[in-house]
Amino acid sequence: MRFGIIVLLLFILGACASTDTIAVHPEMISIKADSIPNNELSAIIGPYRDSLKGEMDRVVGYAPLHMMAARPSSSLMNWVADAVFTDQTRAVRLSTPTFCLLNNGEPIANARVEKGKLMVNGMRDGVTHFWVITSDYLMNGGDKATFFNKRTEVNRTGRLVRDALMSEIERVGTISADTTLRITF
Repeated sequence: MRFGIIVLLLFILGACASTDTIAVHPEMISIKADSIPNNELSAIIGPYRDSLKGEMDRVVGYAPLHMMAARPSSSLMNWVADAVFTDQTRAVRLSTPTFCLLNNGEPIANARVEKGKLMVNGMRDGVTHFWVITSDYLMNGGDKATFFNKRTEVNRTGRLVRDALMSEIERVGTISADTTLRITF
């Protein structure tokens, strides 16, 4: 009896399912440099192309050394965290202590982690609260940063990480490579 009910349920559920078949006929369209230009399309995208080219073709800064990303700390990760920290502490005055923590390799600025203990520059004994400069992604628990769920206050600047990086590159011109190991286990 039980087996019959299971078979009946499977039959009913299977009968409710519908499948649609869509025929796809891919076609190769070759684009050649000598193709005839489409004047109407060029008139539409031309202003955007010219504006974008002006922004993308300019040099904003230099890195005299190869900047590489590595975990838990590297020249690129340190620079990114330092740039965001500097940009945000110039833009928003926060009480000390303050540090920056970003994802993708654990870049950290104005602090270090030694044997699992966080040491923020300027943090005195007995201080229980500090400011953390981070992205919305981490603040909302992304990359398993659930410790941000215990936050007591949020100061949203509305500034994107990429804008902070661009601003800092333009401000300093030449990117320095700090290879200090900021996180040790």
